[in-house]
Amino acid sequence: MTPMGCPPVSIYLVVLIILAVTSVALTGLGSIARKLLKHGSFRLHIGLYVFSNAPFVLTSLLGMLVSVAYMYDSISGVLAALLFLLSFVGVLLAIPHKAK
Repeated sequence: MTPMGCPPVSIYLVVLIILAVTSVALTGLGSIARKLLKHGSFRLHIGLYVFSNAPFVLTSLLGMLVSVAYMYDSISGVLAALLFLLSFVGVLLAIPHKAK
């Protein structure tokens, strides 16, 4: 418990919710920007993808850390960690590739 009486996991949950909303919004804006710049260079697309998805990756890693640190002994904690892992893997799999 913190001095104000709020458990740390509650504080992390609020932080994760704020980060998740911000990350999803930035990912969406980056996706729209990539669609608008479809004739741009490949390096521009990669740079835009990395910039717009970096907060999402960091949020996924923080979510996995919090889930494992505080709720590893419950089914919901393990499922939360797996969902954060899936979102992390999804971002890695969606990296743009050069057209042949």
